[in-house]
Amino acid sequence: MNWLKKVATFADSTMPIAGKIYPTKIGELDHLDLQYYDENPRVYTALGVAQNAPDQKEIENFLQSETHVKKLSREIISQGGNTEKVVVRDKSFIVLEGNSRLAAFRLIKGKEKFEKIRCEVLPSEIEEDHIFAYLS
Repeated sequence: MNWLKKVATFADSTMPIAGKIYPTKIGELDHLDLQYYDENPRVYTALGVAQNAPDQKEIENFLQSETHVKKLSREIISQGGNTEKVVVRDKSFIVLEGNSRLAAFRLIKGKEKFEKIRCEVLPSEIEEDHIFAYLS
């Protein structure tokens, strides 16, 4: 597996998806390095995007306006971090699972303790149909 340098030193793990075992890496990434998954069905439906994928700022504004995301940011502060990791694709750093947690972290401003978010990183070579199988 050809992991990005900043991910290569993370702890090794695996994740079964659609009958295949994928190697993963678990560690912390700066939340500003992560990207929202613009094919997230919840975001697509809520924003009413017909032809074009929403941009990162549109996704973030939508998610941060949601009550559950505001509540989640308060929980992250009170717990001292996220209790559930986000699932990220290596190299692109697209958050496949945990877009609300990412938005919640970005609501917490000026607190160095919350600059990094715990992630499980899937290889960049993961097949698209396996991503959709995982999300289903």
